[in-house]
Amino acid sequence: GANPAASNGSLLTAGDVMGRLKKIQARGGRIVVLDPRRTETAQQVGEHHFIKPASDVYFLAALLNVLFAENLVNESTVNQQALGLELVKLAIQPFTPEVVAPLTGIAADTIRGLAHDFAKAKAAVCYGRMGVSTQEYGGASAWLINVINVVTGNLDKIGGALFNHAAIDLVGLGSSSAAGRGSFNRYQSRVRGLPEFNGELPVAVLAEEILTEGKGQIKALITHAGNPVLSTPNGTQLEQALDSLDFMVAIDIYLNETTRHAHIILPPTGPLEHGHYDLVFNLLAVRHIAKYSPPLLTPPENTLHDWQILLELTARLSSKNAKDKWLWKGITAIVERLKPEGILDLLLQIGPYGNVPLGLTPVAERTAKLLIKALSAVPQAQEFAYQLQKLLTATPVGGKAQGLSLAKLKENPHGLDLGPLQPSLAQRICTPDHKVILAPHIYLAELSRARLALTKIKPRQITEFSLIGRRHVRSNNSWLHNSLPLVKGKNRCTAMMNSIDAQALGLQEGDLLNVSSRVGQITIPVEISDDIMQGVLSIPHGFGHHRQGTQLSIAEGKAAGVSMNDITDETYVDGLSGTAALNGIPVMVMPVANKAKKVKKMDVTEV
Repeated sequence: GANPAASNGSLLTAGDVMGRLKKIQARGGRIVVLDPRRTETAQQVGEHHFIKPASDVYFLAALLNVLFAENLVNESTVNQQALGLELVKLAIQPFTPEVVAPLTGIAADTIRGLAHDFAKAKAAVCYGRMGVSTQEYGGASAWLINVINVVTGNLDKIGGALFNHAAIDLVGLGSSSAAGRGSFNRYQSRVRGLPEFNGELPVAVLAEEILTEGKGQIKALITHAGNPVLSTPNGTQLEQALDSLDFMVAIDIYLNETTRHAHIILPPTGPLEHGHYDLVFNLLAVRHIAKYSPPLLTPPENTLHDWQILLELTARLSSKNAKDKWLWKGITAIVERLKPEGILDLLLQIGPYGNVPLGLTPVAERTAKLLIKALSAVPQAQEFAYQLQKLLTATPVGGKAQGLSLAKLKENPHGLDLGPLQPSLAQRICTPDHKVILAPHIYLAELSRARLALTKIKPRQITEFSLIGRRHVRSNNSWLHNSLPLVKGKNRCTAMMNSIDAQALGLQEGDLLNVSSRVGQITIPVEISDDIMQGVLSIPHGFGHHRQGTQLSIAEGKAAGVSMNDITDETYVDGLSGTAALNGIPVMVMPVANKAKKVKKMDVTEV
């Protein structure tokens, strides 16, 4: 369910990620790709196995079943790191390779062989991404991936799954207090009751929260550099919802399919007109690095950066009386004085590779005092201010003091290598005994739900398909479709279908296909390929630039296509988290030219 060749690594952040994967093979390692499509990654490295969409939970549970049944679990290591091993063993007993083989499309012997080889490898890691996480059992599948790494002794092990200690350690900043450790299901969405996660609700409920009248109905919306009409399920319904808002603001440089609904658009500076330091993906990198990219261009006069727009909006929305206005005027003055570069410099110096306990630079000390003063004035930020104060005298964990600062990064424009990842489980797990809880009840309940679904499997009809998405490195979702060099060439917005399925439907390359679901239908040319599993249809996301009222002339002309999310179903979600299920969507297909003609009858149950 991961395609690093198209995503540039994503949650497996690494420079030249494909080169790194090829080096694994060059030194005798083995790479196995499981995906309903023979992806660009699978074409370049490793061995590939087709797996039916949204069946990952069964494959992973069967892999664990073999590990337990054949005594391949590293119990001594597990007991040092985790609790709940016996509960997991009981929960996966029904999922034998023979039971799940018809559901996954992977032979029982293959599952057993992969389990044996993974357990006996000197080092191994199981990794999943979008294909696994955005499906009906996405949460349970992500959990099982981690369980596999734990029970085989590959968690917190060099060559296995390791935690990163980034130069700006946001995990460490947050995990030192209960307030920063995340949350789940503290409250639910108003209409459907889907759970909160880390202060957010699933985007699958956005449209209904706008359209459904009553207390708590969303009447206004701010979007920031996003295009949810093309990127969230049932985009047509969301369009209707955006049209009904009393007020909408968009922070964006494009008039696109979403921002065309805004009453006001606030355009920030362009990406080359401000500096950049990656806070998020450095936390997921396979090696500790730090790099600062200064602005290359001077912004035009009277333009604002994103941070300035967000700061002003926050101040205005938070100022309900004269006291608030006075308070936020002071906070704004402090942040504008520090600027992102000043805050960045402070965070680098108090991080694992900074100056603490060597001592901050005078400028960083002044920055710290001003920032703590500003944060302490905001109730929601007081805990963070307290933790920041503690970090000023604490010894950073996980790194090695190297005097890292913004000035040092500017002296090294290509970035700094801060060293390899190292075992650090006890420093990263926030449970009282610093052990992983292997079998939380919410995951066990979801696994039970998956087991009950085994009895509901029915034979597939010739016009029934399972829909998955597709990413292209030159599209990067919808962001790059208005760039001519990146969209020129043959049409990439096609429905990829296996040749056997196409023959049964009487389709040839380029024929138009009608694809429908509960929420709508689209018409799209078919691309026939044996790089996709039978019974599976793949349509790239991010297209659909045919809507009126945008100013994307190149996208509208060269890359209009259709939006996959016009047929994704907002009610089809991960049963645990409520995250939109964008893979494994049941759809019906019909050749446009052959609607009046019966398709060839064929028993496809076995294939």
